[in-house]
Amino acid sequence: MSRFLAVLYGDYISQLEQILKENPTDNPYGYVIAPIRSGRVVYEDIKILFPDATLITRGASPEVVPQLTNRVGVFAVNSQDVNSAGLTLDDLRNLPVLPVDPVQHAGLVFALKTPGGGVSTPKLEIIFNRFDRVGWEFSTEQGTYLRSQDLMDDTGILVPAVDHLTGQQLAFENVLILFANHHFENLAGTILEIDLLDRTNQDGWLFRDGQQFPVRWSTLRGNLSLQSEDGKLITLKPGQTFIEVVSLQSTWDDEKKLLRFHSPGIPTLTPSITFTPTVTVTPTTTLTPTFVPTWTPSPQTTP
Repeated sequence: MSRFLAVLYGDYISQLEQILKENPTDNPYGYVIAPIRSGRVVYEDIKILFPDATLITRGASPEVVPQLTNRVGVFAVNSQDVNSAGLTLDDLRNLPVLPVDPVQHAGLVFALKTPGGGVSTPKLEIIFNRFDRVGWEFSTEQGTYLRSQDLMDDTGILVPAVDHLTGQQLAFENVLILFANHHFENLAGTILEIDLLDRTNQDGWLFRDGQQFPVRWSTLRGNLSLQSEDGKLITLKPGQTFIEVVSLQSTWDDEKKLLRFHSPGIPTLTPSITFTPTVTVTPTTTLTPTFVPTWTPSPQTTP
């Protein structure tokens, strides 16, 4: 299953306060950000791309915890509800706030002007598996891509993905697809790592303003940047960006604007037998048999 990691930057607390004035939350736990789920090793790589960030997870497995730094853990208030871990406004106000220099995020470039060389793409779809499908459709009125998803009912029917605080469909100025190497850290195939750091010239697609652009993404020195195929910096539209990270095995159908996610191979616990052929000796000399005459005894003579 896919999993989200939200990256919040700026004065988001005051924005949430304003949202709650207009749309009081009906979350039974009083959360404004939820659900928060357990940590994954790739979160550390993502956090490095955003200097001085604080990572918030609902715990993590013993193998993963040592790999996560600057982490704050939250706990579920209801052991019977997997979605009962989250953050309230008071929780957010009490979180440690580290100084952040915007210059450290200068790898990404934003501009209102649409880059040249795009192809009209008002819709695209991503199939992670038969119970996890995502659709994006460009709204000319809002200037954003609207997100839809299935109901895990195996029908493939997509419905609007809604923000439960505002009741509005999720909307993003940019949808960015990054192809990255996925591999498992353990033989059981339960800890998945994604190689995001110190990469260069990796494939991707950017969707903005209803158009599709091929991009090359890099994370050298922990700095995420996007370039066009000819090596020029490519700009994101000011606003919010949804990044879909998919495996190198994933396939893109440009005619249908359909991406199919394919998982990397799961390591086997028992190595398979490798067949080694036996060596067949081919003689280098041809032997000619020697003629041996048959001995016939002479007749016996009786004295």
